[in-house]
Amino acid sequence: MGIDIWSFSYRILGKIASRWTKYFKDLSDNILKAGINASPDAYISFLWLSTITSFAGSFIISYIYFYFIQGFTLFHSIILAISTTVLFTLIVFIIIYAYPSI
Repeated sequence: MGIDIWSFSYRILGKIASRWTKYFKDLSDNILKAGINASPDAYISFLWLSTITSFAGSFIISYIYFYFIQGFTLFHSIILAISTTVLFTLIVFIIIYAYPSI
């Protein structure tokens, strides 16, 4: 049997997520009500892992797009990549945070 995403993210970020559980009490209640087969710590680990992954991935992709494909200067490419990364990361965080309450 393979490893699921909840266990994988909990193994990576479980200690960090357990410290953040008290700030996500409403999320913990929504996870239980939604019937998601994950503990609140595992879901919060997944939330943080997805956010970190989207931050790193979107920065790299945005920078490559703006610098190499669009031909912007180095400074402008970094500024645009940072702004695109912040926007995309916030969207990912909000979607994963709101998912159990939908």
